[in-house]
Amino acid sequence: MTKSSSSIEPTIDFTANGKYEEFSKLPHSVHRSAYGYIPLPVVSIKNGTGPTVLYSADVHGDVFEGQVACLPIPTGATPGITSCN
Repeated sequence: MTKSSSSIEPTIDFTANGKYEEFSKLPHSVHRSAYGYIPLPVVSIKNGTGPTVLYSADVHGDVFEGQVACLPIPTGATPGITSCN
């Protein structure tokens, strides 16, 4: 993986072909743990070269419909259908 200036640490290699469902670590220091992190779900689906698409969802208060709406996209996707060449 390449070194970046971000403090968010990915747990997957975004340059690798295939489908990977992991998380990135957002550092979060609290009194009980100075080395804690917040896991951010990440799905990488790659099949060769081509454009990159990013979609994300967040929670605002108790509204979680955005995450539910995004769930079927990585669940049904496979590397074979993602080629953009």
